[in-house]
Amino acid sequence: MYVYSQHRPYVFTEEGQTKLLAMIGAARRAFEVAGAVRQHVLISAAAGGDGWQLIALVDRLVELGYLREVTGDNCMGQHRVFVEGKPLP
Repeated sequence: MYVYSQHRPYVFTEEGQTKLLAMIGAARRAFEVAGAVRQHVLISAAAGGDGWQLIALVDRLVELGYLREVTGDNCMGQHRVFVEGKPLP
């Protein structure tokens, strides 16, 4: 089972930061076109790796306030939808 706190340290690795930047770029493009982005688009932008670590990257963007989830609790992970919170860096 996914537990953010267990995968959060990955976010601060060099690889994690590189993938986080790729996700930010994908989010910017999606917001310009559609105003929202699905989690699977963000994960695809990070180009492979451990699934839990990639979800932790998305959750970090939520934690920082850059993404705001608009889907409910009963949504499957890959279908989570986000809109922009505060402006992306």
